[in-house]
Amino acid sequence: MPPLKQQETTAQAEPPKYSIVRAEHPLWLLPFRPNFLLAASYAVLSILLWSLYLNGVAGVLTFTKLWPTLWHVHEMIFAFGGLCAMGFLLTAVQNWTGLRSLNGAYLALLTVTWIVARLCFWLELAIPAIVLQGAWWLAGIAVFLNLVIQNQSRRNYQF
Repeated sequence: MPPLKQQETTAQAEPPKYSIVRAEHPLWLLPFRPNFLLAASYAVLSILLWSLYLNGVAGVLTFTKLWPTLWHVHEMIFAFGGLCAMGFLLTAVQNWTGLRSLNGAYLALLTVTWIVARLCFWLELAIPAIVLQGAWWLAGIAVFLNLVIQNQSRRNYQF
């Protein structure tokens, strides 16, 4: 008769009830999930606004002081493109290094930072938008760099 398996005594502790973001929620386990979801949603919204502008709906892009074509270029590079790149790199770095990347409440905080930066940009709050967007980039780069250096993954230093 085979020996009985011992029950694992290292059961995971239940997260506190007051937690806003539950770390085990699938959305917050990998960085590409909220980033790609937001990128797709933002792309749909941007295309809708851009289509309305191109079809002569007056004032649809008057919420920014930027010329509409410049707004489009800026949002596609820094909002959509940046979000996709950050989601990919923060997910890929854990595969490259074998170390856990950003997840849970910290990933949610990074995601909220991006959302608030976009809202500030749309509300013409230039300084908060620039500060938040810069903080978002720096936080993502810091997480990536920390994991690559911690694992001494020299071949990934180029990213």
